[in-house]
Amino acid sequence: MGGPTAALTFYIEKGLGKERKWPSWLWKLIALVFGVGLFSTMLITMSNYTLQESFKATFNTSNTAAVIFGFLFMILGYTVILGGIPRVGRFAEIALPVMSIAYILLGLGVFVVNIIELPNAILQIFKYAFTPHAAVGGFAGVTIMKAVQVGVARGVYSNEAGWGSSPMVHATAKVDHPVRQGLWGAFEVFLDTIIICTVTGFVWW
Repeated sequence: MGGPTAALTFYIEKGLGKERKWPSWLWKLIALVFGVGLFSTMLITMSNYTLQESFKATFNTSNTAAVIFGFLFMILGYTVILGGIPRVGRFAEIALPVMSIAYILLGLGVFVVNIIELPNAILQIFKYAFTPHAAVGGFAGVTIMKAVQVGVARGVYSNEAGWGSSPMVHATAKVDHPVRQGLWGAFEVFLDTIIICTVTGFVWW
């Protein structure tokens, strides 16, 4: 096992100690608090909120419908993780490639439909990246610290780099050498940040 969750259980075991006779209700209380906290993150985290906002904007639904959709997403997530790491792995190895390929193809479809605007979009990106407009736009809304904070937060939720959840999956992978799995971990950040996010940026433009 790897990642923060495995480390947390290791710290609890070594810190509190097996030899100490702690009352059983205490362990149940700790497990309950941890379980409720973990379960609640499926509903109130940024990922679920972003999904609800996207659903609402795409289908022009009410807030109530978006919240219901969020609950359904939470239940789906729970049914996946209920089977433990094996089920999560089986689900991910099917869902993620299909999702990534479909997203890229649909994004390319938007490029084709709006092919006339594509050169102008690329020109605008490079034009405003190296002109004072970029700095003025950044300072007009937020400070540099706030901009970096929001950017890093968005990136973490997008590619999982530094978040701590992906190491738990990589640590359980069965490969002939750990470096091979590490390369897959680096590739997933590249695929998401450079390719997926670039497609998203062009589509939104």
